[in-house]
Amino acid sequence: MASTYDLVVDVDSVEQPEDTTHDVLFKIGVVADIQYADVEDATSFHGVPRFYRNSLIGLRRALSAFEAEGVALTLDLGDAVDAKQKAAAHAGFDAVLGCFESRPFPSYHLVGNHDLYNLPRPELNKRLGIAPAGPYGSSYYSLVPHPSTRILVLDSYELSLLDAAQGPDHPLRIRADQIMAVNPNSNKHSPDGLVGEQRRFVEFGGGVGEGQLEWLRAELEAAKAAGQRVIVAGHVPFCPGTCPEPCVLWNYEEVLALLEASGVVSATLAGHAHMNGYVLRNGIHHIVMPSILETPPDRDAYATLDVTPSALILRGHDTCMSLILRVAGPTGAPLAQPLPLRTLAPWAEAAVKQRRSGGDCTSKAVEAAAASNAEGAVMALTPMVQA
Repeated sequence: MASTYDLVVDVDSVEQPEDTTHDVLFKIGVVADIQYADVEDATSFHGVPRFYRNSLIGLRRALSAFEAEGVALTLDLGDAVDAKQKAAAHAGFDAVLGCFESRPFPSYHLVGNHDLYNLPRPELNKRLGIAPAGPYGSSYYSLVPHPSTRILVLDSYELSLLDAAQGPDHPLRIRADQIMAVNPNSNKHSPDGLVGEQRRFVEFGGGVGEGQLEWLRAELEAAKAAGQRVIVAGHVPFCPGTCPEPCVLWNYEEVLALLEASGVVSATLAGHAHMNGYVLRNGIHHIVMPSILETPPDRDAYATLDVTPSALILRGHDTCMSLILRVAGPTGAPLAQPLPLRTLAPWAEAAVKQRRSGGDCTSKAVEAAAASNAEGAVMALTPMVQA
């Protein structure tokens, strides 16, 4: 499906357009994939450097910025602690959560695959302050930080092979095994032998269960009745094109069908893929955040999301992209005319050129000369990395 940008712009280097100068209703601080571990630096499976101890330093800088900017809340999009910390998992969560708890604003956490590598879900919910939801104690919930907006936090791993608390006869595990039967590998983390979107059926992925889908439908209906727009957050990306295929939600079609039919969803936020990603699909802006873990010690990867009556302004810091996005009202009708495409951040322009030439979009590639045309940038924002 062809996707377009309303506006992609480095908001730190240009004046804010008049169309988005409305009073900011509230601000959200957003971080993803902290993946702290008290171990030496290493690399990912694909050779991307990972800075395990430094992730706490990067997190503290992000939280200090959020405090200075006066955010109403912070969303941690999951993977607070890396699997390498499993031998001392609680110490890892103490270190990360202590950074959040010292701040004057509330912080809300999502469950990621690395969190489940460390602790079974019941313990994880307690550590993250998540009230167990549904008949199986899942990790989804809703927030209304402002009368205009409802935030729905989805549990991307309600269907999963990773929860140590689930035996082979658990209903959710049985469903997950059925979904994953398409993967022919003994190592289910591998997408080898899968083609196209089927590559999402890997063990480090997950899905949304039937009960959660019913909860989601009810929440969307409640938001519509209240005249609220909705921001949906999950660890695993919701929309193909925002990230490599193995990083997409197992049953994204079911989730997107509900979101798109509701007419009230402005945007989704996700992490997991460790890179910037963006797609506009059927009126919903899908945003994927980069990871703090893979950000060098002298760099940053976080964003402040300004919610205004007619736009969402993602103010990315340093390696995180910045976006100014038109939003729609409860009926789906635009509240403002689409803003013109203005400029693409230099790192993304370079990624466009690399992707078109068949190259990768690693940090080295991003240093290449910028492309002259931003068309096709949606795919350019998806370096082939694996969570």
